Amino acid sequence: MTMTVGLNSGTNAMTPHQLIDLLHSHSRYVARRDGGKRAELVRQDLSGLRLKGVVLEGARLAGANLSGCDLTGANLRGADLFGARLDGATLAGADMERADLRGASLQEASLRYANLKEVDLRSGMLLHHGGDAAMTRAMAQRPTHADLRGTDLQRANLTAARLKDANLTGSNLRGATVTHARFEGANLRGAVLADVNLPSANFTGARYSAASAELPFDLQVILRDHALWADSAGSRGVRALLRGVDLRGLNLAFAYLNGADLLGADLRNCNLADSEFVLANLMEARLDKANLRKADLSGACLRAATLTGACLERARFATVDVKDARGQPTGRNRATDLRGADLTDADLSQTDLSAAIPVHGAPEPETDDVPRN
Repeated sequence: MTMTVGLNSGTNAMTPHQLIDLLHSHSRYVARRDGGKRAELVRQDLSGLRLKGVVLEGARLAGANLSGCDLTGANLRGADLFGARLDGATLAGADMERADLRGASLQEASLRYANLKEVDLRSGMLLHHGGDAAMTRAMAQRPTHADLRGTDLQRANLTAARLKDANLTGSNLRGATVTHARFEGANLRGAVLADVNLPSANFTGARYSAASAELPFDLQVILRDHALWADSAGSRGVRALLRGVDLRGLNLAFAYLNGADLLGADLRNCNLADSEFVLANLMEARLDKANLRKADLSGACLRAATLTGACLERARFATVDVKDARGQPTGRNRATDLRGADLTDADLSQTDLSAAIPVHGAPEPETDDVPRN
């Protein structure tokens, strides 16, 4: 029986033998040998194939589906992967130097020890015309940001890589080389940044916590798993369960803890500036002298929490519209619950508490609500 391994715009099905011949021909092309021809795999469906060590240097793979492929040790140097799908692919040790990955999706892909030197992971979008394979590349009008959520980039070489506006939520960059890498506007909430030389890269406008690189590694992993959980409305990752945990004095600035369970946690003297605690459970938490400047505590439960001497300057205490797993409104809302909280000597400069309980006597919050972004 002939098995179809790829489709081009819904036509011209490619058989396994045709794919093998194409890869052999491309290898000859790369080696500059007679009979070689550059591989044209634009918009082909190659998902789930085992392609360990395959040579696709300079191949045209724009819009191709490589989800779940095993590309361990593959040669993808200079490959055209504009808008390609590599979700769940294994690219450990792959050489992707100077590859074009604009608008590509690499959710939960493994790129341990991969070479991504000078790769282009900026935004991009493929525009299809009619039913044929003609495509236009666009860099404007709401282009797709490169999606690397949950990606394993441990020890990857990202030297001079362009990751502007890329989504790296919950990614693992432990020990990655980021010299001259450009992360402008990138989303790195919950990313593991242990052993990364952050000053060597450009993070202008990026959403990340430089301080997280100094946290205990096991806590970094918890924050990473929670970021994936919050980002996916609970369908991936693991909710942070930090009840009664001693986190005193830690620098958790810009932490992404929406919906986390921190009941009774000890956060005294912590730096929590710019952190997100939307719908989080902070009941009976100890936040004395904590820095919560510009923190988002909308819909959080702070019942019986102690915040004596805490800095709450410009902190946010808004009411949250609760949504279901599909992101649709449920008609319910949650106000920040401050009943029994101790705010003695807290700095409330430019902070609006008018929407918080008990001011309006809103219903009690349900601390298991999942934040929907």
